[in-house]
Amino acid sequence: MCLSHDNRTTVMQYVAQVNGERIPVQISDTDADRNYEGYSINYYATMDATIIIYDISNQESLENVTDICERWEIYSSRKTKPVAILVGNKSDMKREINKEDVEIFAEKKHIPHIETSAKLNENVTDMFMSVIKRLTENGGDGTGDNDDDVDDSDDGGDTVPITSKKNSTCSCVIS
Repeated sequence: MCLSHDNRTTVMQYVAQVNGERIPVQISDTDADRNYEGYSINYYATMDATIIIYDISNQESLENVTDICERWEIYSSRKTKPVAILVGNKSDMKREINKEDVEIFAEKKHIPHIETSAKLNENVTDMFMSVIKRLTENGGDGTGDNDDDVDDSDDGGDTVPITSKKNSTCSCVIS
């Protein structure tokens, strides 16, 4: 679930409505398959949130998530951890990955898990709004879980075009 199909980082602007307040969000979409270790150190150290995405129809994409989570834990080693969420994309496809195994993994890492279909636009807004809400509640420590006051109605802000890229694992970073 990448914002672009090439190997460059894509940056999108998004405006969310949370508790009646317009929150500007910058989303940087990186292809986590790229092994830019030096880039990752600086990147993870300055982010406020990460959305770690795997393809539920591709077992290999989930295997890449372990490495991504390890890098996130190492490089985001500041006092307040960034918000993180684990996203299983392509819920409209035939499942190759056991959902219970993913939920156990996410629980061990203390990362919420959600499944989406970018193709059908299912849970995509919920996923972004959950991350944004947790950021506004807790200053980036990733512990918020109350989405009662999230207004995901169309507020005239920019929308984030989400498309799929076959066999990819991405880390979309909100900063």
